[in-house]
Amino acid sequence: MKPLIVLALIASGLWACGCAQKVKLDASDQKFIAVYADVLALQGSYATANDSLKKFFNKSDSLSALFAAHAYSPQEFGEQFERYRNDPKRWQEVQMRAIQLLEERRNIILQEKQDSTLGKFQVR
Repeated sequence: MKPLIVLALIASGLWACGCAQKVKLDASDQKFIAVYADVLALQGSYATANDSLKKFFNKSDSLSALFAAHAYSPQEFGEQFERYRNDPKRWQEVQMRAIQLLEERRNIILQEKQDSTLGKFQVR
């Protein structure tokens, strides 16, 4: 009975190691992550904007400008997105990296706000 438990533990450990392996992302993945993070930030900005701001905010134009800024077409975005539908592990890694990128940006903004607030209270 003991060897069976040990074998089950080894098998589950190997399975866990196999699932934990990261997918190696290429340059097209990295570019998609940058664009995707910006799309998420844009959508979040729109969702949190009040009604008076939303009337001046054209989501379609903003997305077009975003894609142009990245030299990335909506068609490329769609094709890459479709690629991820067929590769769930890669999609999961892309999502995790996009979240990390957004968190890094947020931390930079928070640090800048904190620095500017502290600067106002420093004695000169």
